[in-house]
Amino acid sequence: MVPEHSLVTWLFLRGKCRNCGARISIRYFLVELLTAVTFLGCWLAFGGQSVWLVLVYALFLAGLIVATFIDFEHLIIPDELTVGGMVAGFVCSFVLAVPQGQAALGAALAQSLLAWRSAAESSTLSFVGANSCSAVRK
Repeated sequence: MVPEHSLVTWLFLRGKCRNCGARISIRYFLVELLTAVTFLGCWLAFGGQSVWLVLVYALFLAGLIVATFIDFEHLIIPDELTVGGMVAGFVCSFVLAVPQGQAALGAALAQSLLAWRSAAESSTLSFVGANSCSAVRK
């Protein structure tokens, strides 16, 4: 019987695939461990204040972990993560309208809209060639 938890399974199978026996990089184990420790840290730091606060920070930190390790391997952060993170941040600003002592829901909405506008304006960059400089389209 093989355990179902990914960290325990990786240890139990000694970093090999259950089906074909191919080696599984320790990077996957370390990313899972980092995520688990990060989630635990979120719970310990903010669990007494609000479960929603824990979930929002855990989601944010999970997105950073995913973006970091994809960027390490492929030297790019996919638009799905960037745009998805913007949408999640916009939604979470309504879930936690007062995350840092802000006075009103309007302030959180205004910050979200400013971030959305800033991101939309920065998407007007185009790259002329593989190794050439970039130009801004107007």
